[in-house]
Amino acid sequence: MVEVTLRLDQIAALGRRPRGTAPVDTHRHIPGSVLRGALAASWIAQYGPPQQADPAARDHFLRLFEGPVRYGPLLDAHSDVVPLSVLRCKYRPKEEKCEQFFHDQATDPTPLARQPECTACRGRTQNGRGEVEFFGVDDHIAQETHVRLDDRERAEEGLLFTRRALKPRRGGISRAFTGRIITPPGEPVDPWLLQTRPLRVGGRRSTAGGALYEAEDLPAPAPDPAFLVTKGCLIVRLVSPAFLVDAAGRPTSRPDTGLLSELLGVDVTLDRAWVRRESIGGWNALTNLPKPAELAVTAGSVFRLALGSTPTTEGLRRLLDHGLGLRRAEGFGWIALGPWRMPRPAVVRQAPEKEDMAVGVARQLHDHLPEDCTWYLDKLHTCLTLRRRGQQPDLAFLQSKRAEKLAGLRQGVLELGLRKLATGDLRMLEKAVAELQARVRKERSW
Repeated sequence: MVEVTLRLDQIAALGRRPRGTAPVDTHRHIPGSVLRGALAASWIAQYGPPQQADPAARDHFLRLFEGPVRYGPLLDAHSDVVPLSVLRCKYRPKEEKCEQFFHDQATDPTPLARQPECTACRGRTQNGRGEVEFFGVDDHIAQETHVRLDDRERAEEGLLFTRRALKPRRGGISRAFTGRIITPPGEPVDPWLLQTRPLRVGGRRSTAGGALYEAEDLPAPAPDPAFLVTKGCLIVRLVSPAFLVDAAGRPTSRPDTGLLSELLGVDVTLDRAWVRRESIGGWNALTNLPKPAELAVTAGSVFRLALGSTPTTEGLRRLLDHGLGLRRAEGFGWIALGPWRMPRPAVVRQAPEKEDMAVGVARQLHDHLPEDCTWYLDKLHTCLTLRRRGQQPDLAFLQSKRAEKLAGLRQGVLELGLRKLATGDLRMLEKAVAELQARVRKERSW
């Protein structure tokens, strides 16, 4: 197993299919198909197109990107795919308890008679939509509007184009997405997959999508049957869309229980399912041809399997590594086992904005010397006029009797700040005069 970390340095426009005239939305994560395509583009940039490469290099490309290697989705640590079986507070007001409430119906042995209410606000609940959601993070999406261009690359009058993209930073820290690449069991990990390299993900790759790829070869975790299997049932959650087909190759919304029995080594029957379907197409950048649109089961769909006996750790590992459905080498059919657990919400500690010297001096003059505020404003304005003419300001007013109170405030710190403003950076002096004028004007308006 390869543990992958992708650190975004630029916004990533991971566009989804546009819906009407709405802005072009973006994925809230890095799909496995996007990771696979970005790595394939890096390989081609390094070795050239595989059609023109020598047989050994072409075999290497096919083994990495058309063979048994599987590329999983990359998620932020504070995000996850919310399954369709999970109920959450519908309106989720800005209360911590409402945000943390959830109920996974897949863990109930029998269907509920009525949909439960939120335990925090007693409000209505709704099922998850299979979308990736961030928990405790609100600033993960950027929206940009551009002028639409015609065939001659001139701006079309009255037409704007809006798209959304993932932001590269959270609270001043690079946004990191982590996931896994599964390689064939018993074979060593290809060293090429472990090399740190820059990648480009998503659209607009000339100005967006810059990221740093890091990978580490780690032993695959051993799934615990005692934890995952409850009352003879195993919950299987789709983390990426899956192309499920029946024995005749027709699209279906149910997994092949015969294959599941073979992988797990126990008898399997489908007990209950929470499923949605979607049509997925795409574009093959290597051949520059569109991929056919096919019917798939969406990410977030849940299958509860009834087991004849408890599977072994090896059986659960085989199911995880294999996944579900077709086109698994393209990043589809990635699964997770067991009931859903809400990710730990991000705690973003925003440092309070530091008040600069200009605003601070203006505020203290207005607060501590309200009766002399206009007088100090007049003196500072005179200093500003002289400075703009290239002359030195006259600070004799700081020695006048009217300014005696100033020297006693905060042990003379305010007087020292006023001197620095009058003789220091001209922009800071302009800012202080403007701030003091605004405060005096506001006071007079009352």
